[in-house]
Formats: sequence, C-alpha cells, structure tokens
Amino acid sequence: MISAIPDAVDAKFSSRLPLAKITSEGTVLGDNGSYIVTAQSSSRSYALFNRNTSPVKISMTIDASQSDQFGFSFGVCGDLSEIYSVSFDLTSSGRWGMPSVFMHQEAKNTGTSVTNKAELNFTPLVVPSNKVFDVKIVMEKSLCIVYINDQVAFTNRITKMNQNPWTIFADKGTVKVSGLTVEKAS
Repeated sequence: MISAIPDAVDAKFSSRLPLAKITSEGTVLGDNGSYIVTAQSSSRSYALFNRNTSPVKISMTIDASQSDQFGFSFGVCGDLSEIYSVSFDLTSSGRWGMPSVFMHQEAKNTGTSVTNKAELNFTPLVVPSNKVFDVKIVMEKSLCIVYINDQVAFTNRITKMNQNPWTIFADKGTVKVSGLTVEKAS
C-alpha cells in the first residue's frame, strides 16, 4: 500500500507557480506561503487562492495544535454555493468514532447561510501528538490525491477542480499553514 507520494510523482512537479490569495473570509493573516486561519464563532474562515489550470502539486505544513476541524475546498465557484471539501476531523466524535479525513460535497441553500453537507468518502487518520501535518496534494483534471504525513493517500474525483479557485479553511480553532507552494510539471 502506497501512502507517501511516489518519488517519481513528487519529482515530476518542480516548476514553481505564483501563489495568489484572491480573497478571504473571517480571520486570515499572512502571505507568501504562510497563513494563520482562525474559524469564526459560528462559521468557516478561509483563504481563497487562484485556480490551477494545469496539473499541480500543492505542498504545505499545517500546525493544527489549536484546531480540530479544518481542510481544503476545491471546485470553488464565484459564490461558494457548491464546493467539494477535504475535511480533517481530529476528534473521535464523528459518525465513525475516530479521527478521519472526509470528502464532502457542500451546497448552500439559496438565500440562507445554511450549508448542506454530504459525505462522499472518508479514511481514518493517525493524528501525531504535536498535531502537525505534512500535506502534499496532487491535482490533475478531476483527480485529487492528498498525501498526509507519508501515512495516508486519500484519493477522490472532484469535478470543476481545475476550472475554479481553491481554499484552505478552518471550521474550529486556528490552523497555521507554512511552506505553502504550488508546482507544475516541468
């Protein structure tokens, strides 16, 4: 079972792309690949980044020592009315009773702030004692593979992924993102 990004795939992506934070919602501090995202009391905070129209690898370190729920959203249309989220839940209070990574399809009800969330996929997650995660995401057309701490490879298909921006979000607490880079195949 492969859980770490294969060396050949990792090496394929070596041409750095500019990273542009387009906007943010809630409390988001930082720039140049380092961000602190703090959830609002009743809603998600996020940083929205530019779309990637070619295959890319996104790399970062996430310090979640002050958060239990955070992740990434893809296929983010202009009003965020429908998105696909890779969500980390570091608690054991979810329906599976263990820390996990989920793929959710999220859709906002028109005219309200209510979001319907459908679970599409999940995998158990080993949470290190320091709650620091080394994350690499490979995106190609509709394929998204999230590699976490060389222990988890979480694969999903996400429509509209390469046509729309993406986010890093916090649903609870604060996450610190460092070393955020985006690279395309050279």
